[in-house]
Amino acid sequence: MNYKTTLILLILLAVVGGYFYFAEFGKVSSYEVHQQKQKQTNDQPEGELVFTDLDADTIDRITIERGQNSVTLTKEADNWFQTEPVRFPLDSHAPNNITYNLANLRYVERVSPDDEDAPTPEQMGLDTPRATLSFHHGDNDTTLKLGKHTLGGHAYIQIDGKPDAYIVENNLHGAALDQNVEDWRSRSLDLPDAAEATSADLFLTSADNIHLQKKDGKWQIDSKISHRVSQAAIQQWFSSLGGIWINDFVEDNPQNLALYGLDADYMRLQIVEPGANDTEIKHTLYIGGDDLEGKNRYAAISTTDDPIGVIFTVNAATIDSLMKTQMDFCDPQAVPAETYDVRELTVEKNGRTTLHLIRDLQAGYVFGDPAPGYNADYIASQDMVQNLCELQSTEYVTDLSTLGTPTATVRIKLAEQDSDVVFKVYDQGDKRAIVNQGEAIAYLVPAGELNTLLGSTLALRDRTIFDIEPSSITKMTLKRDDGQVFTFEPTTNDDQSITWKLMGFDNVEQDAIDALPELLNPLKASTWLSEPVEPMGDWIEWTIEPVGGAPITLKASPNSGRALMTGIDTAFVLPQDVLEKLKAEFRGRTVINLNIDQISSVKLASDITAVTLTRTGRQYTIDNGEVDQPQAAAVFDTLSGLQADRYTQPMSLLPQDIDYSIELTTTDGQTITLKFVRMASDLVTVSMQNSQDANYKGWFQLSRETIARLRGPLTAAENPIK
Repeated sequence: MNYKTTLILLILLAVVGGYFYFAEFGKVSSYEVHQQKQKQTNDQPEGELVFTDLDADTIDRITIERGQNSVTLTKEADNWFQTEPVRFPLDSHAPNNITYNLANLRYVERVSPDDEDAPTPEQMGLDTPRATLSFHHGDNDTTLKLGKHTLGGHAYIQIDGKPDAYIVENNLHGAALDQNVEDWRSRSLDLPDAAEATSADLFLTSADNIHLQKKDGKWQIDSKISHRVSQAAIQQWFSSLGGIWINDFVEDNPQNLALYGLDADYMRLQIVEPGANDTEIKHTLYIGGDDLEGKNRYAAISTTDDPIGVIFTVNAATIDSLMKTQMDFCDPQAVPAETYDVRELTVEKNGRTTLHLIRDLQAGYVFGDPAPGYNADYIASQDMVQNLCELQSTEYVTDLSTLGTPTATVRIKLAEQDSDVVFKVYDQGDKRAIVNQGEAIAYLVPAGELNTLLGSTLALRDRTIFDIEPSSITKMTLKRDDGQVFTFEPTTNDDQSITWKLMGFDNVEQDAIDALPELLNPLKASTWLSEPVEPMGDWIEWTIEPVGGAPITLKASPNSGRALMTGIDTAFVLPQDVLEKLKAEFRGRTVINLNIDQISSVKLASDITAVTLTRTGRQYTIDNGEVDQPQAAAVFDTLSGLQADRYTQPMSLLPQDIDYSIELTTTDGQTITLKFVRMASDLVTVSMQNSQDANYKGWFQLSRETIARLRGPLTAAENPIK
């Protein structure tokens, strides 16, 4: 039976079968539909296998010839490479797709030249095939001719040396012919990472070459300039290698490397990783010039010493980020020590030991010989050691002859280390240079970072100046810079708790009073002062009388916090929070004890204008125009329960000293007058008079924020919008 007869019989069989089905059985039941779908799912693929004993995994070489062009793909271990006419790694998906389609190649019709009316080789496109595909599997080589496509998604093939042709699905044609080999190449360079590599070289055109070598799992730099290497910087550099991505393939087997800047003065990156049988694999990335747009750089890669085979482009910015100098790999930690390992620290200047600090795991830090005569402060000592061990540098000096004479030598003993960390310090203006023993570079750091280390031991002195339980105090007296004197005494309550009283005052700020004795448990200096100080007449004096002990007096400047204390031989600076609590207002701060419903009107007056605000219910009116309701409400809210920041001494005022005044009228006819003094400070002094007490005249201070709320309507009237 010939080819045409077979085709006609298949068509007739389909027509007769369809008629018989619909005529004899009528409508198909849902059960039959389900059975048919199940049968279709379980059906074998169409046609018969061309190669009945071919396993895709045994195919390890494929050669595809298209006209004058030939390309060979070779499987090495589990990876595919293009090996002819150039060598280049491939994305394994494309060759694996070809091997799969070869192993699963099925034909729906065999075409024999003896069949009557069989198509000719020319009609099938097999006399001059689109391509020949040869593949090696096991010990065998097989070559296929790939011919034309047919209708219905099929195509012709012929096994070289055999007469018959086959009609097969066109999957193999699509896998082998629809793309160029450049489309199959890997776009990633697949360079070893920091864990896989054993060495790396940067051959640069404008700087010294850099050789990185891994020894005992750590990266080092082999160079005439010896320094520690930042393992993190090298890890980051290797990570950046993984970001190199091929944009376009430009030329294979280039004849003129000068076109791409790869003929002579080019840059190279060479990464070495272990190979099989104690061999090495060298991955060399050649970096050429910029392309016409300047956004990409020509490049090539090789693992052999053969001439460059494939030119491609990569992103120029990515490549530039890899072009490091040796100092880019320098460990930025200036002192190679960790805080928790430090056991002893010694500083020598001019042949004399200026600091000897010993860390005891139980007692903390103590001074060694020569001891200064006072204890070391744990926090200050720990901060200094931690700061020293965490110093980071981004500037380095490689010519040590320019540094001059060292000003100090520092030695650090580390836990469970046979050798000490030793470095010299050089003054360099606003910076200092640290040169570690055995290294050939200097780390530049801000000069102030080493002031505590190189200065007086006084900076490390124990900062506790007084420590007493509040229950052991019988009396406290506080004389303020304005001459006001407060006396505080404790009283024992029924539950045996203690309440401190401000003697002579019933209305007090109890929280401010309670904070005072708590400052003494313990009281610490902020810093010690090397120079003596003399107390001034306007200093704060705080006297504490302990149970069974002599009084102790602290004298402090209310502005700078510079202070002296009985029994302490050195001046010091008080912490700012201590100073603020000493300057706090202890007397009751409420100066107007009214609620908002008790205020009927408020008159605000300056030497420019005056406005009167009246409250009716929840609405406010003004005597000379429209009123801003929120602004007026802010005045009444602020005045009701008005609190002073602190009380002050009376002042002698002239009319021109008054910025503005407020006259508050209550619902029962009482008036309260406030006069605000012109002042440049943050606190504004206020004088207050009450019509019910002609002799009362209070003086206190308010913040600028409070003043702004009270003055709002008056300010608006003085500056009308035009």
